[in-house]
Order: sequence, then C-alpha cells, then structure tokens
Amino acid sequence: MHLASVFLTHSPTPAQNKKSHTLTTYPSKIGSGLVAIFVVILGGIALLMAFEAAWAGLGIIALVSAFVIHLFRTTYYQIEEKTLRVRCGFLYDQRIDIIQITTLSETNNPISSPATSLDRLEIRYKPHGSVIISPKDKKGFIQHLLTLQPNIEVRLKTSAPPHRSRKI
Repeated sequence: MHLASVFLTHSPTPAQNKKSHTLTTYPSKIGSGLVAIFVVILGGIALLMAFEAAWAGLGIIALVSAFVIHLFRTTYYQIEEKTLRVRCGFLYDQRIDIIQITTLSETNNPISSPATSLDRLEIRYKPHGSVIISPKDKKGFIQHLLTLQPNIEVRLKTSAPPHRSRKI
C-alpha cells in the first residue's frame, strides 16, 4: 500500500471530528505615546552608550529593545467559545471565563498590564480579579463579549455623570 493512500484513507480522530470552534483574535492597540516613551528612553540611552563607546551597554539596550518590540508585537486578546485569553509575549498568558466577567470600564490607567496603549479597558471578573487590556477594535471587542455575556456592565467615558453606565 502506498504511503499517500494511507493518509488519504485515514479516518479523523475524535478530536478532529469535533465541531470547529470560532476563534477571534483582537490585536492590542499600539499607542504612539507608549512607543514614544520607549524610543526616547532607550534611544537616548543607546546614544549615550554609543558616544561613550560602551559597547556592552549598547548590546544590553539592543536586547531590551528587542524584548519590548517582541511584547508589542505579541500582545493580543482571543475569544473562543466562552473563554477570553489575554496574551502578552511569553510572560503573560491568562484565560478568563467570560461568564465570570462583571464589568468593562474605559481607563487610561498607566499601571503595568498586558496593554500596549493607554487607551484601555479594565475587565473585572469574579471572584475578585481584574486585568487591563487595550484592544485595537475596542467597540467590536466589547460587542463580542456582550453577545456571549449580556449581563456585563459597560462603563464608557462620556459626558454623562461617571456613575452612570450604558451598553453599546
């Protein structure tokens, strides 16, 4: 029997027979403010190191720069079935049960988080968790979550009093 015919007549495994799941990926918005901060700081230090001929220091700055670029390029948020995955490089990989999400609030909080922009959303979930993210398509991301969990309270920044909430 030909090897090709073995592959062609192979029946799928139970895992392959499962109904395919919809996976939607929302890349993180890359904020020009955060990029500018890193460029100014790392670029300034790199220029100083080059001027002083501190080649080892320049090498370290190059590695730090590569790491920051890696984080910016590999930060994303995925929704599959009832799970939200928050990923930031190889450092941060969290899965949140969408049913447990209670609140989505717009924020510009600069605290360290898996977000590459200051245009952010804080996600609060049961029992006492929260994460701050920055999806590029914020409106689409919120609407997607609301289709899966319509009881999420959405707090958007508007001219209305801050204690009022509205849904998209």
